[in-house]
Amino acid sequence: GGFDAEVVRLSGKLVDAAIELHRLVMNNFLPSAVKFHYQFNLREMSNIIGGMCRMTKDVYRNPVQAARLWVHECERVFRDRMVNDTDMGKFDEFRSQVTKKYFEDLPGGLGAVEERPLLFTSFMQSSPDDTPLYAPVPTYESLKKALEDKLNEYNETNAVMDLVLFQQAMEHVTRISRIIDQPR
Repeated sequence: GGFDAEVVRLSGKLVDAAIELHRLVMNNFLPSAVKFHYQFNLREMSNIIGGMCRMTKDVYRNPVQAARLWVHECERVFRDRMVNDTDMGKFDEFRSQVTKKYFEDLPGGLGAVEERPLLFTSFMQSSPDDTPLYAPVPTYESLKKALEDKLNEYNETNAVMDLVLFQQAMEHVTRISRIIDQPR
């Protein structure tokens, strides 16, 4: 028993979309004195596919969830490296084009794939044997509650941290958690 057949059938599109987006980013975001880190190579492809490999059959039961994870991983790998709003906007256009080309025929269309919040984390959901599951964040409210619970747990045994968890801060926590959780 692996993934549902619909999710398996989407695998080729996920790879093709990643290759196409990678090519667009690599050819349009060139390094400069200020953007010296705009050097895109196979490491980015590996990071996208590595994020996709964190899918589990129990969480990702339909192709929309897999496509949403693909969008999330592409935004983390590429968009988070952009240095200004112009480059982020240009990347968003490329990503939207590729998403439309490969995933607009999924149930619910692009609206289902692009629905926000588009965040995934492994600290909100666990398997029956307590293995963390890399899963979508359903709402910002549920993310805030999970982070507040973790913060309260931390504060019970350490010096108290009184953090304000606004939306951008919560998004950054999910990004940091993603990086820390990645296998080396």
